[in-house]
Amino acid sequence: MTRQQPAERGLLPFIGIAFIYLMIMAATTVPTPLYPIYQQRMDFSLFMGTVIFATYVVGVLIALLCFGRASDTVGRRPLLGAAVGSSLISTGLMLLSDLFMGDALPILLVGRLFAGLAVGLFVGAGTAALIELAPEGLKAKAPFISTAVNALGLGFGPLLAGVMVETVPPPLQSVYWVLIATLVLGLVIVWQAPETVTVKRGARPHMQRLSLPPEARAPFLKAAVPGFTGFAVLGLFGAVSPDLLHKMGVNNAIDQGLIIFAVFAVSGATQLVVKPLPLARTMQVGCALLAVGVGVILASVLRESWPLLLVGGGISAAGWGATFAKGLANVSQSVEETQRAGVTSALFVCFYVGLTAPAVGVGAAALKWGLADSTVAFAIIMAVLALCALLMNLRTER
Repeated sequence: MTRQQPAERGLLPFIGIAFIYLMIMAATTVPTPLYPIYQQRMDFSLFMGTVIFATYVVGVLIALLCFGRASDTVGRRPLLGAAVGSSLISTGLMLLSDLFMGDALPILLVGRLFAGLAVGLFVGAGTAALIELAPEGLKAKAPFISTAVNALGLGFGPLLAGVMVETVPPPLQSVYWVLIATLVLGLVIVWQAPETVTVKRGARPHMQRLSLPPEARAPFLKAAVPGFTGFAVLGLFGAVSPDLLHKMGVNNAIDQGLIIFAVFAVSGATQLVVKPLPLARTMQVGCALLAVGVGVILASVLRESWPLLLVGGGISAAGWGATFAKGLANVSQSVEETQRAGVTSALFVCFYVGLTAPAVGVGAAALKWGLADSTVAFAIIMAVLALCALLMNLRTER
């Protein structure tokens, strides 16, 4: 199996796949500022809110574990199309849940499961496709553009939802109609996009065990630990930030969306900036920023200060962005193209385990100790993990 000839690369397909990546990631975080409305109308607890969030991550892990390497066999376009289709199903179910609000919790859970499937199907194939479609002038930057689009999409979702909730009624429907329109456009883009791998006759997708080639193991370890920590901090913003911001006096959905978007925008900008910087130093500084940022988040919870939460989130996002982009690019470039999607998917499995476990833990602990104390305990654990990641990167350099 070999990649198509470079003549098939082009700026327009590259932009198209990046746009789909942005919207699929945005679709996963659109419900973030809507959870307080869902909680009020469905009368479920903060813990159930984190379970809904975790259901999305379960979908991601199922797709990554079952089909993480599939695009290396059957091509990128089938996986990209399946991801957009899953996102459309998810968005349709979230829209439908507003019509059956009294008994809509199962619909909400299934909708979030399909959102996770969409991300899990897309990240490996989409990252590989962006690298392979990039024009010569963008080829070296493609892995960093991929991770930046990932982060910006995660931040754009809450901002889009906040704006639509406050300006275009009904609050639990308007934003999903926008997503449906963009995802239908995404299907057209995938249909027109060139395939970047040559598919063997009769190739079929099948469940495959994710594996790491020997040459990828050291880069993988250096990226996985800080990535796990960064995604865990991301899980805080995805699962409980609306409740935290509400306790800090930020009740407007647009304001909440702007705060969350600003955090992810810092991550996206950082990922683009670190490309020319040396790998080892960038990873070390990123781990240190993660630890400092989590400390500021801890202070923001103790003082109930949303500006401190924004600053801490921004510092953490800078650290996460640096380690995420540099680590993923290093891992991706350490393997052959025919192994790229599988290795990338294995790395995202580590990331998304980090995304869900601490967030659900905070939700469960909040039932007994309250949200503030549970978040403080979470922040301490994440700071320790960030310091461990720093020590590990220093040790592997030596």
